[in-house]
Amino acid sequence: MKYAQIKSGNKLHLVFESEGYISNPICGITVKNGYRMTINVPLAHACKNCLRINNINGGIKIKKIFYKSLID
Repeated sequence: MKYAQIKSGNKLHLVFESEGYISNPICGITVKNGYRMTINVPLAHACKNCLRINNINGGIKIKKIFYKSLID
């Protein structure tokens, strides 16, 4: 799991990465033009919705959907 920022100054969103592919944020927003940056270090300015979803179930359901989409 990594943190990704869509625009400068925005919150960091939790995303999954596999073989160079990066998922949409687990909070459900869509990314049209890619990410500004992706990092491994968790920071204080993370999206509260991403953190809430990750804390509920560890993001397992969304992680499964992401990996299944890579296979299809």
